[in-house]
Amino acid sequence: LDGLPLTLLWESGLTEPTSQFAVFENARRARLGMNRDEYAQRMGRLLAPMQTVAAANPHAVARSPRSVHDLITATVSNRYIAQPYTRSLVAQDRVNQAAAVVIMSRRAAQRLGVDPDQWVYLHGHGDVDGRRILDRTDLSQSPAAVRAVQTALTMSSLTVNDVSFLDLYSCFPIAVFTLTDGLGLDEADPRGFTVTGRLPFFGGPGNNYAMHAICETYQRIRETPATFGMVSATGGPACKYSVGVYSTTPCEWQPSADRPVQDLLDSEAGVDVAARTQGAVTVETYTVKHTKDGPVGIVAGRCDDGQRVFATTRDTSTTTLLTDDDPIGQQMHVRPTKSGNTVEL
Repeated sequence: LDGLPLTLLWESGLTEPTSQFAVFENARRARLGMNRDEYAQRMGRLLAPMQTVAAANPHAVARSPRSVHDLITATVSNRYIAQPYTRSLVAQDRVNQAAAVVIMSRRAAQRLGVDPDQWVYLHGHGDVDGRRILDRTDLSQSPAAVRAVQTALTMSSLTVNDVSFLDLYSCFPIAVFTLTDGLGLDEADPRGFTVTGRLPFFGGPGNNYAMHAICETYQRIRETPATFGMVSATGGPACKYSVGVYSTTPCEWQPSADRPVQDLLDSEAGVDVAARTQGAVTVETYTVKHTKDGPVGIVAGRCDDGQRVFATTRDTSTTTLLTDDDPIGQQMHVRPTKSGNTVEL
């Protein structure tokens, strides 16, 4: 795949985070054996409590809570972006906010007269890269995210149950589900999974959202000394993951423990990807992007030899199937073109 990943992503229509994460989301739904309505309810129930947090946050952009039904039901004002996502389920880059963290040694803080009540310590951290979207073995999971969290918690000598405040990067539901699945967290965990209100409701300027979450976590642990807060951040199509565990309890700085974890991730086998192919494929996952020029279907499928292939379609009957039916596990026909693979019934 050297030299091909960006070209293949472009040809497959996976050109922006919404469609990339939608492909992951539908793969998870298939893994869980859920139908569209069941899974939509699950996404809505995950996100609804986050609106309550946003409603109490003076910095949030969306402070009027809506019901699960309102979040997941497509309307003129809540249109589908890329199925299964309505507008209310995805990150809203609608604010131009600023956040800052000052980092210094304890000696420097003492010299500058910084009030010790304001000091926060980094107890654990993890930062790893996962496989790119094209050749990831299981498109419904992100082992890198889980291992980054585990690395940070191990360094802190904590379990996830010891953490009082959680902010799991939440650009799309699957970003949170990845960690609830991998860490064994209840999706209705009473701690909640955001301290700000989440990207769709708090808003957030891209990855700098994580800085806002860190600042909010600092405030909370200052108010309740000796507690711990954990903030996670993802980059790209869930390929990069960073985690920090914070507390007002003093600790010594610890260097990175990421190298063995990264080596393990890098050693895991990926999936062979066919840049061009022709013939029957079994649908692995999919999405339908709703663009100004009409719906565009995107399918990830497997050939008989196990190779993965990505293909797109504007064919009306095919996009209707992808929109109204459940094509995962069905066979479709792929053929190559100069600009990528196309897929049809």
